[in-house]
Amino acid sequence: MSTENVPLYRTETGGRRHIRECPHLLGKTVVEARDADGEVCTMSARELRGEGRRYFGSLDEALHEFGAARANWPLIGQHLADVVHDQVWIVASGSYIALGRSGRAVAWAGKTYVNPSAEQLIELPDYRPGGGGGPEVHDSWGDTCSVHHVLRSRSGACGMCYD
Repeated sequence: MSTENVPLYRTETGGRRHIRECPHLLGKTVVEARDADGEVCTMSARELRGEGRRYFGSLDEALHEFGAARANWPLIGQHLADVVHDQVWIVASGSYIALGRSGRAVAWAGKTYVNPSAEQLIELPDYRPGGGGGPEVHDSWGDTCSVHHVLRSRSGACGMCYD
């Protein structure tokens, strides 16, 4: 993996190199790392390959990249305004923005919802329940069997009739 164009850092006593936003460096004194300072940490390596988080300087910057309806931006900002955080990122899947504190997510915003905490879900105006996984599935049955009084399958067969 090439890290030529990305500055890497380490703690003063650390043996691994990290991108500056890496949670391993939060709250620690860091120095710029050299190639001889050890391998790149797993989390930083994933992010350098484009598989991890994408970090932003603010929620507003992340919203510009995220793809939520522009009409929802003020609501997302309003609901997350009081969340204490030191990082903002979009996960690799692009499915939500996270506000983090000390490397752990403490609040989230999807395109149609906001979680200012793990205990609270706020639905935005275009929220649709179950909207994450395709069409809603309904069980379909046929008519009721006149002999056994049970629902027939969609093909019309009664599971209790033998003809």
